Amino acid sequence: MLKKLFLLSVIVLMVSSAHAATITINLTETQLNALTALTVTPEAWAQHAVENKANRMIDRIVENNSDKRAEKLTVQEKETIVATVDLVAEKNKLEGK
Repeated sequence: MLKKLFLLSVIVLMVSSAHAATITINLTETQLNALTALTVTPEAWAQHAVENKANRMIDRIVENNSDKRAEKLTVQEKETIVATVDLVAEKNKLEGK
């Protein structure tokens, strides 16, 4: 079956410095056609989905490592908290390890 590719560039913000990541998603022609029928563009949908998941994880990390509610903090305050967290340990904690 013929596969089509589309590329999605996602900006990954890190407090120490900004890094860009390119994520390649392989879709079948049928998957691409179905996604295109339901969204403005598959790229826009994927961008929104990744940003939404990243923001929810930031809030979860903040709330697990702070006595404050994430919605009460600014983006800069959240970035500061996330920058101080051992993300490997946090991942293990979230996975129940």
